[in-house]
Amino acid sequence: MIKYRILIAVVLSIAFRAGSLFSQETASSPSAAGLALKAGLSGEYFARTLGWDEDAKAMTSKLTTYLALAHVNLQIREGFDIAVLAGYASSDTGGVLYKNLPFSIDYEGGGISGYLLGAEARKSLFTVQDFEISAFVQFVSYTGTEKTWEIPGLAVTGTVEFAPSWTRLSLGPVVAYKGFLKFTPYFSIQYNRLAGTFEMRQTVQTLAGIEKKAVKAKSPVAILLGGAYALTSQISLIGEAGIMPYQSHLDSSFMLKVQISFK
Repeated sequence: MIKYRILIAVVLSIAFRAGSLFSQETASSPSAAGLALKAGLSGEYFARTLGWDEDAKAMTSKLTTYLALAHVNLQIREGFDIAVLAGYASSDTGGVLYKNLPFSIDYEGGGISGYLLGAEARKSLFTVQDFEISAFVQFVSYTGTEKTWEIPGLAVTGTVEFAPSWTRLSLGPVVAYKGFLKFTPYFSIQYNRLAGTFEMRQTVQTLAGIEKKAVKAKSPVAILLGGAYALTSQISLIGEAGIMPYQSHLDSSFMLKVQISFK
């Protein structure tokens, strides 16, 4: 746990230091007039249908996650932003069956706390009248803290240790309407790949076993609708809702973000 806190602190320290240096350059150099530092806090919820066990393709479960992210954005020039991300998440990975252990386990242990690190970039490509088309990419990595508990109902002592992790890659075009004064609605269809590994370790006296599940979200596509509202010239509120279709099912996501510009 300590190493993740140190890593997050280092990433944020570097980002804030870089933003400070670029802000100073903006103030002293006409050639850097497009530079700006932005900071944001976002909260997100998503529920994704996962597939697991390659020899049993019909096996699915639900991954439900609540996450909070700190964003440090650097606008390199007008229309081009890069950012580092760090935060915290709680992922409920219940519904996965572990059969290759001394005693089979149908895991329903609730949410697992963990840490997030990532990066994102957004580049404006072109405008058509009041519409702006941009390219967006984001990568986030989640590492859950290990959870340990005793196995109930045994005549002897037995323990289980569980450690989940996953990554998410999102990329695609964003179409934003710039015709309103303070409100900017947008629409996006993105490739959205979520995959990970859930590792279960079990010890019952002299018996021990480890089973790893490679999991992957069933839907690789996210359809997003959102909007940004300028509360002031420096503070914006951004909201977004998404669906991820899979056969006759619809996974969903919701995001709310507050962003401050220091330009």
